[in-house]
Amino acid sequence: MGRNTKNTTRALHWGFGGFVLVMLSLGYYMTNTPYSDGLYTWHKSLGVILSATIGIRIYWSIRHPWQSSTSLGKIESWARKVTHRLLVFLLFAMPASGLTSSAFSGWSVHVFNFTIVPKNLNAEGEVEAFSVTIYEAAKLTHEVLGYLFSTLILLHVAAVLKHHFLNKDQTLLEMLKFKK
Repeated sequence: MGRNTKNTTRALHWGFGGFVLVMLSLGYYMTNTPYSDGLYTWHKSLGVILSATIGIRIYWSIRHPWQSSTSLGKIESWARKVTHRLLVFLLFAMPASGLTSSAFSGWSVHVFNFTIVPKNLNAEGEVEAFSVTIYEAAKLTHEVLGYLFSTLILLHVAAVLKHHFLNKDQTLLEMLKFKK
């Protein structure tokens, strides 16, 4: 893998990683505190932006998979491959389930002030779900995927720390350095 390819891989890894940590943190915070329209607006807006850019990350990870700086046994190699594929899948599935939940809830979906899905009001002017069944299924899916995503991120970090401190390999150091 060339220097520019590695730098792009690093930038996408850390950029999307940071984005996901912000989104998960915001999601946990807003579901465990009193309702705040502003928090939901930010979370939904950033989720739509993530949805719009995730194709770049998925394309890049397929075309340029990161090569570990250490040889792995069969089980570790399998675990690494499965974990990375699940993380990339969740980069797509989390915003998709969130957008589906929001869109079918009857409440509007905005990217800041630009309306993507309008509010659905009944004859009395009250918000009414487009489909309660789809809304509830997507909401539950979004919540479960959030916990799965968090668990996989913790496993990913634990594996990185294990390789750095126990195996003494260079993977973490390689992911931290950007070269000109």
